[in-house]
Amino acid sequence: MIGIQGELVSTLRNFNGFINFISLGELKPQATFQADMLITSTIDDMGKDENGDFIPNGALKVKGHIFDFANRIMPVEFLVENEAGVNYFRDLEPNTFTKVWGKQVTQSETIRKVEESAFGDDKVVEFTNNRRKFVITGTNKEAYMFGEEGILTVQEVQDAIANRNVYLADKKAQSENNAPAASEPVVSNPSTATFTF
Repeated sequence: MIGIQGELVSTLRNFNGFINFISLGELKPQATFQADMLITSTIDDMGKDENGDFIPNGALKVKGHIFDFANRIMPVEFLVENEAGVNYFRDLEPNTFTKVWGKQVTQSETIRKVEESAFGDDKVVEFTNNRRKFVITGTNKEAYMFGEEGILTVQEVQDAIANRNVYLADKKAQSENNAPAASEPVVSNPSTATFTF
């Protein structure tokens, strides 16, 4: 997908390929994940204070790469909210390769703004912000030996990133080829109807 500024946007999707029938008593809905992740960096997660300024909220963003079933690399950004987890990931060396697991959480926050009126009813505006986050709840005690043959080497990561860049360039070219040119008229037969109210 192409973003507003022309950059390619990748999003994580949660889907299954098999159906498992279970009884109602066994139903415990949850969205979890598990992945082998090459951690490239960490950064404080930011939230807005009452003045609208961004400040650290105590959580930590963990950025890196994971591989899908076809061994294609994908950039990801997970969140750590547990204080011990924040300290653990903050102390990790860059390019740590380890298994992480956690849960997908969707948060909804409704914001209500009231403009006082000189007379009559106040103007009330409400809007809801939805935030989907992938929260790491655990990781292996010992990281994999990144760089060793048979686990994951630097060359394999570089090749996977190069393949992804070629794939993204192809997707962007397809998108640009499918987009109408600026010189082409968007509407060929505009309506000439008149309206009377």
